[in-house]
Amino acid sequence: VKHELKTTRKEVTAARQELKITKQEVDAAKQEVNAAKQEVDAAKHEVDAAKQEVDAAKQEVDAAKQEAKAAKQEAKAAKQEAENAKTQSDAKIAELEAIIKELRKNLK
Repeated sequence: VKHELKTTRKEVTAARQELKITKQEVDAAKQEVNAAKQEVDAAKHEVDAAKQEVDAAKQEVDAAKQEAKAAKQEAKAAKQEAENAKTQSDAKIAELEAIIKELRKNLK
């Protein structure tokens, strides 16, 4: 009986040791999982920051496009104004030439 009791105690001690090792392995695995989760969170934050940068860049591009469109419209309006001024100038020149022609005719 004593021999069996010694054997049983040794088995219990060995089982406890195994349990302790297993708990340590579980704890180590949990730490690895937590570290991996932190890495994933950090990566998510990086992705979010990159998305925000992309969105900001898109907004800048849109603003630049709107500015370019406005500038194009301004240029078109200025061109139209210049054409109108030229038309008026040409009409005035034609009118003055007609007056000069009439005056020359009257002087003869």
